[in-house]
Amino acid sequence: MDANVILRRFASTPEAERSSSSELSDSDWRKMDRLVRAAVTDSHQYEARKLRSSVHHLSVQNELLKHKVDGLEEALES
Repeated sequence: MDANVILRRFASTPEAERSSSSELSDSDWRKMDRLVRAAVTDSHQYEARKLRSSVHHLSVQNELLKHKVDGLEEALES
């Protein structure tokens, strides 16, 4: 298999998607939720609701872990 074929496929995104406004911060779950809603045709489907819930859960969990790491780093520096 040629990995470059796959990499080129992902590298050839439209210019609008490459703009900095399309980048998501780790804690911007609302923007991620809007992207999921836009990508899924039937947002009331069980799988779509589950995906949106999972994105939110992971975003919250990530934010909590960041705070925990910050606290542990502070404790180590003291």
